Amino acid sequence: MKKIRKRNIYIIIMTVIIAVLATACQPTPPQPVVPNKDNGELEAAIQQTPQPTEEVVATDEPPQGIHLRDTRTNESGNITVNIDANVIPQGDDNITVARLDRCTFTKEHLERALTAFFGDDRTYYNPRVNTKADYDKFILSKQQLMTDEEAMLKCDYAVNGGITDIQKIKRHIQEVIDRLVKERSKAPDESPIKEFDYDSEGGVRVDYGEEHMGYAGCHAHGKRPSMTFYAFGGEYASLERIMFPTTITPIDERSNDPTLITARGRAQSFIEAVGIKGVRLGDVYLSRDNCNPHYSGEDAVVSDREYYVFCFERLVGERTIDFTLYDGSYSQDEVSVTLPYEEILVWVEGDKIVQFKWQNPHKITEILNDNTAVQTTYEQALETCAQHLFIKNAFYFDENRAESIQADITRIEFDMIRMKEKNSDYYISVPVWNIYGDVKMRLTEAYKAKRNTIEDTRRITYVSNFMTINALDGSIIDMEKGY
Repeated sequence: MKKIRKRNIYIIIMTVIIAVLATACQPTPPQPVVPNKDNGELEAAIQQTPQPTEEVVATDEPPQGIHLRDTRTNESGNITVNIDANVIPQGDDNITVARLDRCTFTKEHLERALTAFFGDDRTYYNPRVNTKADYDKFILSKQQLMTDEEAMLKCDYAVNGGITDIQKIKRHIQEVIDRLVKERSKAPDESPIKEFDYDSEGGVRVDYGEEHMGYAGCHAHGKRPSMTFYAFGGEYASLERIMFPTTITPIDERSNDPTLITARGRAQSFIEAVGIKGVRLGDVYLSRDNCNPHYSGEDAVVSDREYYVFCFERLVGERTIDFTLYDGSYSQDEVSVTLPYEEILVWVEGDKIVQFKWQNPHKITEILNDNTAVQTTYEQALETCAQHLFIKNAFYFDENRAESIQADITRIEFDMIRMKEKNSDYYISVPVWNIYGDVKMRLTEAYKAKRNTIEDTRRITYVSNFMTINALDGSIIDMEKGY
């Protein structure tokens, strides 16, 4: 039996009367929409807690979705905002506002991850030095190519150099083998490294069994700590094919597909073995292995290899931080340098971990409020967005570029993000309304003549998140600056 709160029913009812509350023509404000910054409002809003909720109503029916349809225009009538959007509401989990800080990887982190990925029996090599044993493996892999089906040979060679004739492909492979044999004669017998130098800020090749090679890299210091492992050679895909898939499809991680269940369990057990705590599985993708990782388009050739990509997200309280957006740098004086959110990604092929990436690790340093009230509704966020779009795009008319501008809002989603805290190097987790859509303008004849173009419309913003509204104080968060 599912439970929904009466406040959710209230939200649904509000969508029915939203057209009454919002007029079709919205006057442009006398001055720009200015985000509330550095005035104490956010600090006060963080300390607000929700009012006691009404009686919980038991029902077997899930809550209905929220969909908005509306049209707003500015007072000049030349900018239109069309709203045809699904609203993904906040749900019933508590909102935790916490102070966050970046942390660096420890040697224990690295050792646990290396053992979980490669096992205990492993030897490290300098990735810039190939031994005779390495050349033996290279030569063997090229010789095995000769036995591949013609379709796979064409797949490997057609794009790179435009070779499509099978005989030419085989001659090319033989030339490579001959060159490798000559290079092998000059190669050292061994080039092992006794241990992974944690402080070297580099990477190593890893030999962890017969025909099982890999790569491990760790940058533990600086502003972009990262840890990346690849498995390739032998029964695994090559480094390039694993690292750069060009075909990737979102899937429902709750699916009962047996293959997905096996892969998901493998990914989750790996995260536990590495010792990453305070995260939860988020998005899951199914990826096909493409022959040329740098080529995309309708003619991209796709093999039958496929693997899952599992994205783990940092938990703050009962919710995860949305890491799909980018915020500003550590210092507000370095806004040109953007830092991504923490990423924890695991690639699984069958029941094998073939790639692992962990960058920009976080830690929670202080809980500011574990039950903060959302004080800006999606209707208010939508109004702020519309007024901002009116003002932000007005200069196109001053430059005589546009006859009219149309903004289409397609989705409004409640998320938790990481925002820079003022006057410090810390971040805080805050709830936001992310508003998605795109903006396009109809070009003037004068501008088309000036640019020698026949196009009538041009997109200003492609379908994306073009506004993030703080759900606490109602301010606009500039994700390029991080606050």
